[in-house]
This record gives sequence, C-alpha cells and structure tokens, in this order.
Amino acid sequence: MKPRFLQVALPVPMRRHYEYRLGEESQAGLVAPGIRVDVPFGRRENQTGIILKVSNQAVLPLDK
Repeated sequence: MKPRFLQVALPVPMRRHYEYRLGEESQAGLVAPGIRVDVPFGRRENQTGIILKVSNQAVLPLDK
C-alpha cells in the first residue's frame, strides 16, 4: 500500500497548511477532507486541525 499524506490546516499564526504522513497503524478509511485530527506540532504535544486534502504523493520531499 502506498503511503498517504494529509494536508492539515492548524490554528497557528502562519497561514499555510502542514503535511503529515499517515501511519500504517492508523485507520486510513476514517480520514477525509473536513475531518478534525490531532497532530504533533512543534514543542506542543498536539494541535487539533482540519484535513484539507488526502493524497498519495507528498508535496515536500520525504526527508523534510
């Protein structure tokens, strides 16, 4: 199965989306645009964001 990537909008001062790789252990069938998710962000444990897009290709290189 190909890796899946989420573009997520977060309530932070920088107005841009953030990209997360969906882990194999996650329930991939339950992700879709418009759903709220908790994701790791910076020094904080988690941030709640909204999924904007689900894709099979990363926007950024995988080492970023």
